[in-house]
Amino acid sequence: MTTFPIPTLESASDEVRPLFEAIKKQLGMLPNLYAIIGTSARALRAYLNFQDELTKGSFNKKEIQAIFLTVSQVNDCLYCLSAHTTLAKMNGFSEEDIFALRLASITDKRLAAITKLTRSIVIKRGFPEADLVQNFFNIGFDRAALIELIALIADKTFANYVNNVVDTPIDFPVAEKIGAELVLN
Repeated sequence: MTTFPIPTLESASDEVRPLFEAIKKQLGMLPNLYAIIGTSARALRAYLNFQDELTKGSFNKKEIQAIFLTVSQVNDCLYCLSAHTTLAKMNGFSEEDIFALRLASITDKRLAAITKLTRSIVIKRGFPEADLVQNFFNIGFDRAALIELIALIADKTFANYVNNVVDTPIDFPVAEKIGAELVLN
């Protein structure tokens, strides 16, 4: 594949530059994912707005990281696995927790309900097992949370696909790979 150029703050269009500056101010850096999405000002603006709204919903920061790790593992996106491993550690997850989240095998009941349903939705392309949906509701989530979960899956799937298609250079400590035989079983 041809190398996909990574826009920089200096090379960004006048429309994208303020978005890049805001990202850099918030995160302390401009991750390559956002820079590449910034190839389209419209896509970056939409993505940032979508992400911002979803952080105000039914899931806390740890649960969002659990969802993102699960989706990224199923979609085999090493860039997002690396980024979200770093963020998960910043949110108090241990290395063991992170592997368990990636495999939807965490023992915490709430996180297990979230990650098992997330994994099923991604693997089965929107047709999860009914018992996993029911367990999600039994754990205390409502219908709005289910819709937000699907939106968070869409958010991370978009990022995974961008990274996988353009082979985004990883600008985080690289996460350890897990064999596909463990992920899809």
